[in-house]
Amino acid sequence: MLGLLRSIRFMKVFHSLVSFILVGSVFYTLYTALADRISPLTWLAFSLTSVEIGILILSGWKCPLTSYTESLGAKEGSVTRLFLPEFLAKNLFLIFRILYLLSILLLVARICLPSPSIPGLPDVQ
Repeated sequence: MLGLLRSIRFMKVFHSLVSFILVGSVFYTLYTALADRISPLTWLAFSLTSVEIGILILSGWKCPLTSYTESLGAKEGSVTRLFLPEFLAKNLFLIFRILYLLSILLLVARICLPSPSIPGLPDVQ
């Protein structure tokens, strides 16, 4: 197992998997907040994203997996450039910070504000 952790290829695959999970978490949280379908899974996705943001803040907005992969000898430890156009890769943290903040605002609004009822339809709670 220790040998895998020292493999650049394994770290890039692992980093990609973590990245896809976190991207999915941000979009799932945003969707459920927009659609007013907040569930325990929403809170799990929100928690995963929050932990990741905490880790990024503590590491100066550079992913520790990127740093570790580069310390193994990779020219580019980031996985964003593997899958995304240059513009998105460069602005990924900014884009996801905005989506995350929007998710927070929507979650707070859904929790604190009453849901409007549509005349003629039964209230669903």
